[in-house]
Amino acid sequence: MKISVVIENVPSSRMEGEVGLSFAVETDDDLYLVDTGASSLVLKNLVKMGFSPEEIPAVVISHNHRDHIGGLLSFLEKNEKAKVYISENATGEYIKYKDGNLDILSDNLAIYTMTGRFTEVGDMEMIGKGVALCHVADPVPELMCPDDALMEIVDSVMVRDEFRHEIYMAVFENRHYTIISPCSHNGILNIINDAKQRFSKYTLNAYVGGLHLTESSTGIAYMSNGQINGLAKALNETGLKGLYTCHCTGENAFYLLREGCDFPVKYIKTGDEIKIPIAD
Repeated sequence: MKISVVIENVPSSRMEGEVGLSFAVETDDDLYLVDTGASSLVLKNLVKMGFSPEEIPAVVISHNHRDHIGGLLSFLEKNEKAKVYISENATGEYIKYKDGNLDILSDNLAIYTMTGRFTEVGDMEMIGKGVALCHVADPVPELMCPDDALMEIVDSVMVRDEFRHEIYMAVFENRHYTIISPCSHNGILNIINDAKQRFSKYTLNAYVGGLHLTESSTGIAYMSNGQINGLAKALNETGLKGLYTCHCTGENAFYLLREGCDFPVKYIKTGDEIKIPIAD
């Protein structure tokens, strides 16, 4: 499997970045665009990485925050055939409410104007040979991302976002699988535990995505150094073989995880192309 980082917060010498995330995931059989960043930049960067946006057959939207879905409408206007996979719970009103300031995070324009392009994902769905999309069935609240400013509007009432609109991708190679979870709001441990219960006959290989340990716009960490060190120890118990992280993990958290984990931890940025090895 090869993953191309189409958009990430950090630019490269040849490509623009933005606060957002988009991956092109190539398996032996298929190509998937996982999230679309925050804007039409996704089209420009896809071309620079050698992809034809109009030929990509499938898109996966991990959750309904504009830094992951904001480029979707521009993409669908360019691409007339791609099927879009999204959580069955995606069409909500998701916001950030902090210090009296309200910021609308969700972006439903493409969903409402191009309804026929979307396929809703329930508990789990196989979308290709060796590719599954899953919700976290029963997340432990204490293991979810500790950002208490993320909210949802339900019946005109603001409540804590439980991230029922977030899905993750599992890609299988031989008897191993890699998890791709662009923001991991449900918590990396919850996501890994869910996958291990679902796919107990397979071996966990790598994990790719942001961990939502830091606010992207301010760099403020949601967890203390001690808590991040504790997370590293817990990850060492999962059997994980490699972590490729980015976006909302944060620089300090990345360095602490790299130091505390018993497996390789790498930061990936805009323009990077990585091949995920299958660990023994």
